Amino acid sequence: MTEHQHTADAIGRPSAPETRTADARARRSPAAGAALALVLLAATVLTISPAAVTVAAPAAAAVAPSGVDWGKLTPDPGDTLVGPAPATAPMQVTLGFRRDDAGLAAFATAVSDPSSPQYRQFGSVADLAARFGISDQAWAAVDADLRARGLRFTLDATRAFALGDIDVGQASSLFGVTLNAWKEPVPPGNPPGPDAIYPAGIPTLPAALAPHVDLVRGLSQWGGLGGTTWEPGAPAPGAATDAAYPFHPGPGGDPIRTGTPQGCPTALDYAFAGAPAGFTPNQLRTAYGLDPLTAAGYDGAGARAAVVLDTPALPSDLAAYQACFGQRAVPFAQSNPARVGGAAGNDEGAIDVQMLAAMAPGLDRLDLVVPPTTIDPRFDLTYFLWMFAGPLDPSTTGGMLPDVISASTGVCEQAWQLPENRALVPVFEFILSMGAAAGTNWFVASGDFGTSNCKLLPFVPDPLAPSVVYPSSSPWATSVGGTNLTLAADNTITSFGAWNDEAMGFPTSIASAGGGGTSVLFGRPAWQRGPGVPAGTMRTVPDVSHMAATLPGTFLLLDGKPYAEPGNGTSAATPLTAGMTAVMIGALRAHGQGQLGALNPLVYSLASRSAGGMRDVVLGTIDLYDKGCCSATPGYDLATGWGSFDLATLTSALAPLTVTLPAPPPTRSGGAVTLTATAVAPAGEVVRYDWDLTGDGTVDQSTSAPSVTWVPGPLPVTVTVTAVSDLGRTGSAAAVVTPLAVAVVATPRFAG
Repeated sequence: MTEHQHTADAIGRPSAPETRTADARARRSPAAGAALALVLLAATVLTISPAAVTVAAPAAAAVAPSGVDWGKLTPDPGDTLVGPAPATAPMQVTLGFRRDDAGLAAFATAVSDPSSPQYRQFGSVADLAARFGISDQAWAAVDADLRARGLRFTLDATRAFALGDIDVGQASSLFGVTLNAWKEPVPPGNPPGPDAIYPAGIPTLPAALAPHVDLVRGLSQWGGLGGTTWEPGAPAPGAATDAAYPFHPGPGGDPIRTGTPQGCPTALDYAFAGAPAGFTPNQLRTAYGLDPLTAAGYDGAGARAAVVLDTPALPSDLAAYQACFGQRAVPFAQSNPARVGGAAGNDEGAIDVQMLAAMAPGLDRLDLVVPPTTIDPRFDLTYFLWMFAGPLDPSTTGGMLPDVISASTGVCEQAWQLPENRALVPVFEFILSMGAAAGTNWFVASGDFGTSNCKLLPFVPDPLAPSVVYPSSSPWATSVGGTNLTLAADNTITSFGAWNDEAMGFPTSIASAGGGGTSVLFGRPAWQRGPGVPAGTMRTVPDVSHMAATLPGTFLLLDGKPYAEPGNGTSAATPLTAGMTAVMIGALRAHGQGQLGALNPLVYSLASRSAGGMRDVVLGTIDLYDKGCCSATPGYDLATGWGSFDLATLTSALAPLTVTLPAPPPTRSGGAVTLTATAVAPAGEVVRYDWDLTGDGTVDQSTSAPSVTWVPGPLPVTVTVTAVSDLGRTGSAAAVVTPLAVAVVATPRFAG
């Protein structure tokens, strides 16, 4: 999630910010730059016309009497009507369906709560979608009406919405409205872009769709890119162009690579501005406590991971990266049904898959899932729905749900509060809660502009006002912030602080910092409590933080070459966190723990009781623009959350309970038997004992004490007890209860 760029000037300091396209990083010319604003963090950009920027208050989203939200239907001031849009012009229209949001949220909450009897009793995506999404009967009615009109819409895996590739003429007929073309103002020095499209009035739904559809997107398109001019990015400064190294250590971190890297010469010789840069996998794995797990044979085997992104990545880059560091090749697959291009030069894709594999080189499978749509997120944030629903579709990930999903993308909450976007949030939450209900963990980057994550969005009311990133702020996601690192020769951490480029000598105008703050969209989850969690009723972020600092950055290969700019921001921290969690899942699964369950309740519970597993960050601040928030402090804070993983300790804390159950001596049939178990929890407290007294695999009795007394039957029986901790961890033991044999006494017979 890195919007910052480093280009050369006379002394090697970064000279100007850049935007990032889906295909490559490039630097805007001054004229073209006025027409753009970066919205998606790291993965994509959202373009708006200059007229849109000048609007004081966005036009309200149009809502028909039926309650359908149509999004933005009003042209921007300064747009000029051209006439009816060409009937054959392609469009992609999304139909959002009425759903049982509350029911799914309640289910997801129950299976995510270690104190709930339903904890970790996940459902499949297919079953959850059928239960809480549009019903078979309703979809059949919608689909039949669309097919009768010659239209094909694809229902997504969560059954929350459907996507249709249609043209302007078909859309006009379906929704009973003329679609007009509008000419947008063109920045000086730029050629005109494609026309914007807006309905001439409020559309209507066909009778068959009206009972089931509550949201439609895609009838309006604006902010075309055709009038822009691109310049290639300048190379990163090197020793030959720099008279002096302009950066200096900040709180906890050193801009020059410390520790002892291992890998191929390309990685070992990597430098930025003449100074060693780019942490290598061995350094990160040691720093975050993976070495004991690696020594025990746990490297991600038994777990699966996915990345959501708008474009594919080059498999050859991942293969070369792993070869450089002596890792076995992770089975890597990409789902790209819309055949979106842009693998070459896709630094975000390279960051995501390489950082994930750096921490979990033994993964059973790593997927990169590209949405099945060519919707441009610069036009419509509906794109996010398709992006995040992708890995929940088993056809995109080899038939199985990933254990972890990494997303280095998002938009500040101010943008989601705009009238045209508000109705998208409940649909998005439906998708995220379905992932949690099915047992996966979402990891989402918290942003790269400190508390002011709208910095590059001139169309929001106050771009520098505090605003956290969504979906990182969702209660269903683990929000990942950023730190810096200073390592000892053995690669253990000597110090670290909240990531903030300003603290290392970057000018404020181009500096980046880890995202954090308080959500205005979501209430405080029940699990979000503990020392340092601020008073209030709203969700705060981040939850955890890992290496994101621009300098010295993390080593990366792009298009077969070392990436010219070491800093990868929370786009690096997020897949690093997902990869570490995948290693933990594989280790726990090897010990019979099955799926991990929601990570946040476990982290907050362990950190609150100082049970280990987290390294507290107490240095630095993420405040770039003097907003008064947020600094790293002991305990939880809005700069780094609970800090960083000590993964071996965290895994041990979540390991199974050790349980013993002595067998009783043989007991006379019909007599009462008492069994007493002993259970030791690595962390937390034992809260329940579940007893299978008949040997049939079902729980017959639950007790809070470790003993149970009952009268067994006349035959031997294997009794199993499962101890459960308040962290939802379990452990079992069994004992055979044997009744005394009944002596048979022979009766004498008279034989006279």
